[in-house]
Amino acid sequence: QQPSPSSLRFSLVMDDLALAAWSLDGLKQCLDSLAAKPNAAAATRAAPIAARVAELQRQVAQQACGLGSPEDGPEPLQDSLAQVASSCLNLPGLLDDDEYSVSSWGLNPLLSQTIVLALAALASGLALRKEGCVPSPFLEGVGEDLDLIAVHIYGGLCRLSGNEADETHGPAIQAMKGICVWACAIIHNLVTGNHSHLTASHLWDWASGNALWAVVLAKGVLTFHPLTDGVQLSTLVPPPPSNLQDLKISMFQTLPGLLSADIAFIEEVKAGYLEYDCPIAHRNVQLAIHRAQLTVAILDCDLLKAVLDCPPTSMEFEHDHSTAATTTTTAAAAVPSSPSCPSSSYPSSSSSSAWLPSLARMVAELLGLPSSAATAEDWAEVYSLLQEECTGHELFSLSDALGVRDAWAAEVGLRAASLWRCLFHLKVAGISRSLLEDLAEISSVAVPDQHGAELFLEAVVAGHHEEWDVASVAAATVFASNAEVVPSTHVSFLYVLADLPAHKKDLVSSQLQRSTAVRSASVLHHWLAILGGQPSPPHDPLTSLHSAGFLKTDQRIPEVEEAEVAEAALEARLAKRSQKPRAEPLKLRKMFQNAPKDLCCALDGKLVIDPVRSPYGHLFERATLAEALRQHPGRCPLTDNALVLETCERDHVVRAAAVRWVRENGPRRAAA
Repeated sequence: QQPSPSSLRFSLVMDDLALAAWSLDGLKQCLDSLAAKPNAAAATRAAPIAARVAELQRQVAQQACGLGSPEDGPEPLQDSLAQVASSCLNLPGLLDDDEYSVSSWGLNPLLSQTIVLALAALASGLALRKEGCVPSPFLEGVGEDLDLIAVHIYGGLCRLSGNEADETHGPAIQAMKGICVWACAIIHNLVTGNHSHLTASHLWDWASGNALWAVVLAKGVLTFHPLTDGVQLSTLVPPPPSNLQDLKISMFQTLPGLLSADIAFIEEVKAGYLEYDCPIAHRNVQLAIHRAQLTVAILDCDLLKAVLDCPPTSMEFEHDHSTAATTTTTAAAAVPSSPSCPSSSYPSSSSSSAWLPSLARMVAELLGLPSSAATAEDWAEVYSLLQEECTGHELFSLSDALGVRDAWAAEVGLRAASLWRCLFHLKVAGISRSLLEDLAEISSVAVPDQHGAELFLEAVVAGHHEEWDVASVAAATVFASNAEVVPSTHVSFLYVLADLPAHKKDLVSSQLQRSTAVRSASVLHHWLAILGGQPSPPHDPLTSLHSAGFLKTDQRIPEVEEAEVAEAALEARLAKRSQKPRAEPLKLRKMFQNAPKDLCCALDGKLVIDPVRSPYGHLFERATLAEALRQHPGRCPLTDNALVLETCERDHVVRAAAVRWVRENGPRRAAA
C-alpha cells in the first residue's frame, strides 16, 4: 500500500526535525567547548549563544510533540535558528590558537564544526516550514554573515585544492565543503519549500553578487563526497543533506544562468534605474565584461578540473530498453571510464546524468566571443563609464575579454579527454538542437575521441525519431568533422544527410561554410560532398568572432517587478529584527592579489595559504609549486636549479602573518 501524502509529509518532518535536534545537540557541545577556552573574547561570545541553543533544544522537543496541531507552526523556530547561525558565523577570528591556525588557515576546526552544525540546524528548520509561510527575515543576515568567512572558504577550496587526502588540510577542507553544502541547502530548502526551484538569481543573491564567491559555493557543493573526503572532524559532524544529489544537480543547473543578461543587470533592475535607451552595443559590452568576470572566477577556482576529476553524481546509465539507450551504453563503454567517484547513497528523482547538459551549456557559453557588433570605441566608452561609477567589480578591456576567452579555450582543450568521458554519458534520446550546438562548439577546442564520437553520434541518430532540422544537422556535422569522423565510417549519419530535401541540403551547406567552429576543412569536405556544397577555408576558433551578439536586440531586459505588500505578521517580525550594519562588499580576488609582496607566492603573485620556502629563499604556494614541478620535474621554476618539493619546508611564520593579514583586511561589519 502506497503511503498517503499526509503520512509521507509526517515522515519527512520527523526526519528533518530529528536532524535539527541532532545538530543542535552537537552545536551545544561545540559552543560549550569554545566557552571553556582560555580566551576571554571566545568565552564571552560563545556562552550566550550556547544558552540560546539550549532554549532551542527545548523548543524543538516541544515541536516534535505538537506535530499534530497545525497552530504549532515552526515559523518562530526559523527566526531563532537564523539568529544563532548568524552569531556562529561571527565567531571566527576570536581564537588565536597557533596549532589550529596553522592547520586550517585561520578558520579554527572547532569553529568550522560549529558553523556547519548551525547551518545544518537552520536548513533542517527551513524544511519544516508550512507551505506558503513567509520566510524568516533573518535569513538575509545569514547571507551577509557568510561573507565574513568567504575568504577562508575560497582559500581552503581553491588555493589548497588537491590536498583533501592530506592529514593536515583534509579535515579543514572537508569542513569548508560542509559549510558550502549546508549554506546552499538553506536557500535550496527555502525555494523548494515554496514549490519553486533554485535559480541563478537565488545563488547570485546568496553570494552577495560576487562572481568568485558564487563559484566557490558551487565548487564546495559539487565536490562534496561525504564517503571519501578527508577525515571527519569528529563524530559531531552532521550527515549530509538527504537531498544532496538534488542539491548538486540544482547547483550545476544554475551555473549557466549566471552568464545571462538577467544576472548581469540584476542590480540595475533591483534599484529601478535600468536605462532602456542604452545603446545595444553598450549592453553587449557590459554583458561581455560580466561573463569575463565569471570566466576568471571559474578558472581561478579550477572548477572544471575539480568537477571532471570527481563528477557530482554517479556516471552510470539509465537503461530504458530503447535502442538509443543500448547504443549509448556501448558508446560510453568504448572510451576510458571516468575517474572513480562515490555516488550518492540517497534516493533522488533526478537522473544521474541530469547535470551534463548544464556542463555542456556552461563550457560552450564561456567559449563564446564578444559581439562583433560592439566596436573598440564602444568598449572604451563603457570601460570609462564603469570606472567613473566605481562599482568595485573587476573591469576588462576588449583585449582582456578576448584573452580570458582564450584562457578558457586552453583550459577546455587541456581537459578534453576527461570532459568527453563525461559528455559521452549524455542521454541522447531526443537530444535538443541547442545541446548539439553546444557539443559542436566544444569540439572546436577540445577534440573528441574519434571512436567514442562515432558511437555517440550513432546513438544520437538512433534516438532521433523526428524530422531533422537544419541547425541540428549542421551542429552534428560540425561535431563529426571536428572528431575526424568521415561518412565512410558513419553510414547512419550519412543517410541522414543524403535523405534531406534539396532545399535543406543547401541551407545546411551554407550554414556549415559560415561556421566558426569547424577545425578542419579537409574533413568537412567529405560531408559537404554529400550535401552538394564546397568547403570553405578553415576558421581559427580562438580568433574568429561570432556574428551573433551576447545580447540580441529583441532580448527583453527583465522589468522591475512591483513590490508586494508585506503581511502584517511579517512587518511585526521585521520590527523586532536588530539592525546590524551591512557587511562590506566582497572583493576576494583583489584581496588575494593586493596582499603584501612578502606574503605572496613568487609564481602566481597571490596571497599564500600553505607557504613553503625553497633552499634558494623563494616563497611559494605549495600547491602552485607542486604543479610547476609536475610540468618540469626536478627544476626550480624561477632559477632552473635542481629542486624537489621535499626540500621545501613549510614556513609557519609567513603563514601566521598571512592569517593575521586576512583577519585585519577581510570582510567585516561596517561601523554602525
